[in-house]
Amino acid sequence: MTIYRLDRADFSGWTDEERHAVDAWCAHLDLCAALVLADQIEKRAFLLMYSDVVFRTIYQIAPYCK
Repeated sequence: MTIYRLDRADFSGWTDEERHAVDAWCAHLDLCAALVLADQIEKRAFLLMYSDVVFRTIYQIAPYCK
């Protein structure tokens, strides 16, 4: 929920807690990507279950992750 409420354009004003939540989420996404690339998780199944959450949160944190 923290990521959905962030002002994506004002990441310099995020609190330490908000930055920690974003950094933790980025680490989780990186792990999921590694599992998909290693064929440990089927890409289609992963996207069917989690694509909405992944794409919506990536949109929120994209300016910060640049």
